[in-house]
Amino acid sequence: MTAVSAPPPRALRGRKRLEKAPAMHATSHYIPPEALDMLCTVFDELLQECHAARNSQEAENLAARLIAIYQSGVRDLELLKNASIPFTREG
Repeated sequence: MTAVSAPPPRALRGRKRLEKAPAMHATSHYIPPEALDMLCTVFDELLQECHAARNSQEAENLAARLIAIYQSGVRDLELLKNASIPFTREG
């Protein structure tokens, strides 16, 4: 089955793609390079603990969860790691 996306709202039709992009400001989800390095380290540890391949759907879910938790304000490595581990695992 093919996914069909809904047409854009009437107010957005005909506008260029660049006009829809939000400007960077204080509430953006910018992740500084040093934090990205930390998140990569935590992500690699999570992949090992969950026995997940880097290119798997589970890895994608872990990465999304990890980034969301970071963006919610958690900066402690162990808290990031523990909060990102899925409650249920297959296997």
